[in-house]
Amino acid sequence: MRRKTQGIVLCILLFVAAFTAAGIDLYRSRNEIRERGFASAEAMSFLVSEWLAGSFREVDYVVRNVTDVIHPGDLPPFAPDAERRADITRLLIDKHKSLPHSDEIGVFDGQCRLAFAAYSPIGWDASDRDYCKALRANPALDHFTTNLLWSNLNKYEVVHLRPLTDSRGRLVGIAGAGLDLSFFQRWLDRVHIGPHDTVAIVDNRGRILARHGPATPGAPKGPGHQLDYPLQRQVAALSLTGAARRFPAELDDRPALVSLQHLGAQPIAVLVGLDEATLMREWNDKAAQFAFGLALIGILIVLLLRNVWLAEERAELLFQQACTDPLTRLANRRHFFETALRELARADRNLTPCGFILLDIDNFKEINDLYGHRIGDLALVAVANACLAIIRDTDTPARLGGDEFVILIPDADPAGAMAMANRLLDAIRAIRIQEDNSPTLQITASFGIALSQHGELTPEAPLSRADSAMYEAKRAGRDTLCMAADRGLPPTGQASA
Repeated sequence: MRRKTQGIVLCILLFVAAFTAAGIDLYRSRNEIRERGFASAEAMSFLVSEWLAGSFREVDYVVRNVTDVIHPGDLPPFAPDAERRADITRLLIDKHKSLPHSDEIGVFDGQCRLAFAAYSPIGWDASDRDYCKALRANPALDHFTTNLLWSNLNKYEVVHLRPLTDSRGRLVGIAGAGLDLSFFQRWLDRVHIGPHDTVAIVDNRGRILARHGPATPGAPKGPGHQLDYPLQRQVAALSLTGAARRFPAELDDRPALVSLQHLGAQPIAVLVGLDEATLMREWNDKAAQFAFGLALIGILIVLLLRNVWLAEERAELLFQQACTDPLTRLANRRHFFETALRELARADRNLTPCGFILLDIDNFKEINDLYGHRIGDLALVAVANACLAIIRDTDTPARLGGDEFVILIPDADPAGAMAMANRLLDAIRAIRIQEDNSPTLQITASFGIALSQHGELTPEAPLSRADSAMYEAKRAGRDTLCMAADRGLPPTGQASA
């Protein structure tokens, strides 16, 4: 019986091992097929986006050349002579001929009325268009590309524009070119894809500019049609920039491996969807034969994930222990300096200083001597809790050592730092500590406040100024605060707020 039992166990183990090996192979092969599919979709979307970006660069080069030739004196309220107007019109016609994918090239005046065009009648008012409003509101924009719009030529277009400004930076005109979507459609039609695959060019609102794919009943037929809502949301958020993800694409109403590649500064994206059923056909046949093995693999994966989660929890616990002061539960000195380095680098980029509030419990040595270290520890914890109750979520309180605490305040200003320090000063004054029958202890603290300067990428300098200010507060009688004389001036050439 014992040998039989051993044989059964051995057979079961071999059976499980065989199916497990097959399941692992099946799992790996599925991932490999999917990864190859995603890689193909990403490569195709990248190539189409590179071609599309090149087309926009050509348009931008031509439009920029027009802005170099047109002068403020050529536009209303000025009135160039007939010869100059003819020269500008010929220039626009020549530029239009150099761009096979443009419908029209024109120049608007400062009121967004069409002043010059290659072919269109002048005088058309575009002041209600989003691109006109955007460039009039911010003439310092280098260029502006629209989402899909219905143009004055009674067709869908995407328009690329550049502002014309005078010597004072005021908007005096706009040069732009409308892009012919049929050119993009003809180019996409030459892209080789499978019978159920899709490649499309869309704007940031999820509307189709051009599409090449199966003519299924539910598929969009041409420019202006919307993607399904999940893809609209992803495109609008610009959260997909070439990374492949699986979506049930409305373009062909079939599950697909989708890659969405955004064109950088342009409100345009390239979508490639490879039909998943076609890619996975052979694998699905194979998967039907190993369903039991895959179930076992699922159990192993659950166990593996459990171990990973436990490992992550242990790692998080170790990280907290390494970064936290064990008594006060505030950040320790090392973690504070690491955080300060990151915040100072960000503050230097954004030209917004960091505030440093340094505080020291007054007469802490006497507290330990008179009341004992137990009461001293309770005082430290009470001060830490007061800090946590006062600060914002973005601030970082830390215990530097002994009875010295510091608070790092991102995006600080002198008034805000002083206000926070005053609230904390009052909170510490209100602390009362008593244990058993010992006398009630009231504590106070002295504060030093400093703001970082432009170019200070390490906390030593602002901490030094805060330390000097704190000792000035102690010399002034303790239980008060002092602001460092240097209050976080902006870089040379910028005025203080």
